[in-house]
Amino acid sequence: MTVLIDAGNSRFKWCELCGGDLGKVYVSAYASPDRAQAVLAALNAAHAPRRIVIASVLGDSFRQEFMRLVAARYRHQPEFVISDSAYGIELAYDNPESFGADRFCALVAARRRFHDPCIVVDCGTAVTIDALNAQGRHLGGLILRGLELMRRSLIQHTARISFGSDGDSDDQALFGRSTAQGVKVGARLALTAAIDRIVADMSAYIVRLHGEVPVRNIMTGGAGMHMLGYLAAHYEFEPKLVLQGLAVIADESTMQAPTRERKS
Repeated sequence: MTVLIDAGNSRFKWCELCGGDLGKVYVSAYASPDRAQAVLAALNAAHAPRRIVIASVLGDSFRQEFMRLVAARYRHQPEFVISDSAYGIELAYDNPESFGADRFCALVAARRRFHDPCIVVDCGTAVTIDALNAQGRHLGGLILRGLELMRRSLIQHTARISFGSDGDSDDQALFGRSTAQGVKVGARLALTAAIDRIVADMSAYIVRLHGEVPVRNIMTGGAGMHMLGYLAAHYEFEPKLVLQGLAVIADESTMQAPTRERKS
């Protein structure tokens, strides 16, 4: 039995891969600063996986510790996904291995599900936006701060901005009527405007230079559902996109010993 893990910055998802299909998806925040131990503890619900395939953005120290823990418990090594021009994707990066493994898995899943040109928006701790043409060529992408990072940045770098008990404003508000509401509403509107503009410009570029229509917009990530109601374009929401890409890679790859974890 194979276990798939999407280890993000703030939380992780995992599921069993059963005959090519995803089993029940579990989502957890990291219960302690020892993230490798937190992920391993969550796997207690799995049935002694013979193989663990993981997309991680957590850095080399996490990779080394998780490899050690998995080897001690299951007597085999986890397989860390390495981004590359493979599985129907031709990455735009000069150094493909520096492209985030989670972003790569999302593109693999989008390509397998749709053969139209597409833009994949992943709203998590960071927001990533990547474009594919109809041939699976990655045109490039962008990385933005997510909602919480925007809010925390204001708090950390200003003297008089803080969250108070009035931070829960109407989600549809245009005018913040307190400092906390101003931060919350401002971050949401700033991110919405940025995504709207970037996706519109990317779509126009694909249509103008590649003559490809329609361009599909795909949304994923922990804050994806929240953001959908504010965005101008239509999106197909797929919260399991990274895990779906991991399933393709696990089924088709003959991955050898894991190497360095990839940057986001």
